[in-house]
Parts: sequence; C-alpha cells; structure tokens
Amino acid sequence: MSRGQAGFYYITLEGERLNLRKLGKKHRELLRKFFKLYQEERGFVDFSNAMNSPDSLKIMGALRMNGQYWIGSKVLRSIIFSVLQDLCNRLAIKQGFSEEGKERRYMDFAENEKALNEFLTR
Repeated sequence: MSRGQAGFYYITLEGERLNLRKLGKKHRELLRKFFKLYQEERGFVDFSNAMNSPDSLKIMGALRMNGQYWIGSKVLRSIIFSVLQDLCNRLAIKQGFSEEGKERRYMDFAENEKALNEFLTR
C-alpha cells in the first residue's frame, strides 16, 4: 500500500490499487478488525468464515434475501470487500491452502502493512 497525494492505496495480489480514503466509518472499523485478525495470523478458515458472517456482510452492504445475506455485484466491486478478500487470500497462501499464482507479483506485504497501520490509527 502506498500513500499518494489523493489518499492511501492498498495494492492487491493482482496489482489493483484501492483508495482506502473512500471507506466510510463502518467499513474502516471492519477493516481494523480484520487487519488485526490478519496480523494475528488467524486461521484462514476462521478468517473466511468471519468475513462471510451475517454481521460482516451486513456492514459491507450485502442484500438480505430469504433470511440470508447475499454477496451481489455491488459488494464484489466494493473497496472493503476487495481488501478483505485480498487479506483472506494472503492468509490462504501463507497457510498452504492456496498457491501463489504467477499473476500475483505483489505478494510482499510490507508497504501494505505500514500504510494500513498508519491509515487505521489516524
């Protein structure tokens, strides 16, 4: 993640730049929670389950249908979902659930970690 003139940017494994300044208060709090889980190296399955829990999906803006939250295109394209999914993917790779793909040339997390710490503590 880098800090640019227009905001803080998170770089995904695929190289997508996500402007964290566009996150609202609830999304920022959700990111803070999941970044802490990532730093604690929480189990990939636990992280994924927590990310897809009704509470998390509701905060991300998922639609509720038939008593369940559904991840529609709006959520899939959202910054918060993209960052959390990327953190989840990084845990999966670290813990051997997934292999680092050839297109994932942005595996180094040092810049993301530094900027997330700065962004979430201001």
